[in-house]
Amino acid sequence: MSNTLNFATAFQPLINFDASLLMQMVNTIILFSFLSWKLFKPVTAALENRKNQIAKSYEDADKAVAEANELKASYEKKMQELKDERSEVLASAKDIAKKQADDIIKKAQEEAKLIKDNIEKQAEAYKQKAMSEVKDDIAAMAVLAAANILKKEVDSKTNRDMISKFIDGVGELKWDK
Repeated sequence: MSNTLNFATAFQPLINFDASLLMQMVNTIILFSFLSWKLFKPVTAALENRKNQIAKSYEDADKAVAEANELKASYEKKMQELKDERSEVLASAKDIAKKQADDIIKKAQEEAKLIKDNIEKQAEAYKQKAMSEVKDDIAAMAVLAAANILKKEVDSKTNRDMISKFIDGVGELKWDK
């Protein structure tokens, strides 16, 4: 008999359709309603709040990235402007330096020309002075020669000697120039 009992209990239905089943269903509905009211709604609200916070964090992060990109673009633009300004300043400085160098060279050339002109004028003045002195010397020799001729009666040989001396003296003066 013991085998039959075990076999009979083994095949008993799991669910009995009676009043206890109805009570279990009512208890389950009450438990579900209570959990829904005290647990599911607050948890769902907390999850929704967390979802909104995460979405807000993503939006803030996107805004921060956009702002950082704008700042980066602004920085790069300013850097390019500074590079352009630096290039302009360098070009301007080169132009100014070239102009100053050209002015210095021009002034030096003008001064050199003035010095050259002054030297040429001085040389011409010395030449004129020398010519004047030569003329004075020639005139003095001519007067001396005339005086010597007048002082003594000269024969033709003496006359030739005097003329020869006079011509030699003028020739020496000419070659000294």
